[in-house]
Amino acid sequence: MAITRDFIKYKHYGECIRLSNGEVELVVSIGFGPRILRYAYVDGPNILCNDEERFKPSTSDEFQKYYGEGRYFNLYGGHRLWTSPEYYPEMYYPDNDPVEYECFPDGLILTPPPQEE
Repeated sequence: MAITRDFIKYKHYGECIRLSNGEVELVVSIGFGPRILRYAYVDGPNILCNDEERFKPSTSDEFQKYYGEGRYFNLYGGHRLWTSPEYYPEMYYPDNDPVEYECFPDGLILTPPPQEE
């Protein structure tokens, strides 16, 4: 089954890439993340949660000391890959910067900026 790829603006998340095989679709962020923001049957409900309010839970003194003044972690929703076990604040790296991407006929590679902390 052929995969189609479209550059779209998804909800309030901005620039994203939509991949679809005609039956299911995946929307991934490229303006931040990367995050998988949507996984669903075409025209069906999203099985992933989207944080419509952009709740910013990680702005504690400990977080600011670890990552720097003014840095924060947005939940955004969707799904992001990270290692386990979960530790705070190490696992909550602020992924708010644009993502590099490379497109191929059968998919794509998404690369976030290197972590500085």
